[in-house]
Amino acid sequence: MQITNYPNIDEKVIYEKLDNGLLLILSQDTTKHTAFAELMTNFGGMKKDFIADGKEYHLIDGIAHLLEHTLIDNSKYGNVLQHFNEQYVTFNGITTKETTSFYIDTAKNFESALVKLINIVNVATFDEKSLETSKLPIYDEIRKNEDRRFYNYNRKYTESIFANSDFRNNLGTLEEIKNVDYELVKKCHDIFYHPQNQILMISGNFDMDEIKELVIKTYEEINKEKHEFKFIDIDISDKLNKKEITIIDEKEDELVNVTFKLDISHLTGHEGLMAAYYISYFLRDNFDDSSSIYEDLISKRYTVFPIDYSISKIYNYLFIDIGCFTNEKEYFVNQVLERMKNKSQIEEEKFTLMKKREIVSQILKEESCNALMRSIVDNIRDHSYYDHDKLSDVESLSIEGYKEFIDKFDFSDYFIITQKKGE
Repeated sequence: MQITNYPNIDEKVIYEKLDNGLLLILSQDTTKHTAFAELMTNFGGMKKDFIADGKEYHLIDGIAHLLEHTLIDNSKYGNVLQHFNEQYVTFNGITTKETTSFYIDTAKNFESALVKLINIVNVATFDEKSLETSKLPIYDEIRKNEDRRFYNYNRKYTESIFANSDFRNNLGTLEEIKNVDYELVKKCHDIFYHPQNQILMISGNFDMDEIKELVIKTYEEINKEKHEFKFIDIDISDKLNKKEITIIDEKEDELVNVTFKLDISHLTGHEGLMAAYYISYFLRDNFDDSSSIYEDLISKRYTVFPIDYSISKIYNYLFIDIGCFTNEKEYFVNQVLERMKNKSQIEEEKFTLMKKREIVSQILKEESCNALMRSIVDNIRDHSYYDHDKLSDVESLSIEGYKEFIDKFDFSDYFIITQKKGE
């Protein structure tokens, strides 16, 4: 099997595309004692509609997560967590809205552990009986999730974003998981768990040539059949239309959150990365503990908690959340909307201070292979950008670029969620 160089190559990270479709990402650091590998499959909780081999399918919530558990519980080596624990190898799996990942981290026998990881993920050894057994801990996970704080709030939030879909969470409901049959779960593994739909990231202390050869050989031995498929994205194009949602929950504290939706389909991957930096600066300037709105809320005794703000990306949209534990809904919302509408500009001194902190953080990140790999995963997931963010990216940030990006964004599409203890 030949290896074709992937377009993005730098001195720290090598990207190579195998003939079988696998994207191999390598970052070698022989000064470390450990090596880390993460095998990511492009199949997560939100991947519910697809066409495979000419037939259209619609999945219920929770299948990607169930498949993750089933592969861990029923590998050719037995229960994977127990097996790797006995080998002194750190292992885990995680299912997000977009992907499912499995990783190992070890200071010895890395090559052997890597072969096992690839086999665990790609070779399905579960049957109908073992699938039913794997459902049992998921039932408990679903029940615990329903008892967690903000369960009702998070459900309403997701319903608002995915208004044209029945997607609600990665776990599914008890009834949904109970009714999932073996053939459908096996079909999902057959179709999606193929190297053409995977990324393997390896970092730390390993021999570059030996690992490449080992990965190629392991996949050749598995030689899994390829299925043609296409995901059908959930339609989230509807505007939020300034709608307001109220949740009554006697067990929870009173909370107000404003969610803004931005269309960033016009941005390239790298522009999306830079926009994330600038929006982060904008939110920190306007809503962190040194901001005027926070000082005002504290002085008026409208809250005793920090303002919470975050950014997430789903398909071609950014979602910005700004929330606060307060019962002064109208005041808080008006303050947030005023700042987003006016796009108040950061002072150059504060911008410079933020940038210096970011430079230090980036230097520390580039000293860690695992941090570099995490940066790549985040960029692929959030920006469809197949590279890690670099020190040169941070150094290129400027207050002129900040103003240009912020001025381009339209913060007029939003919705408000209020959580109250009662009417």
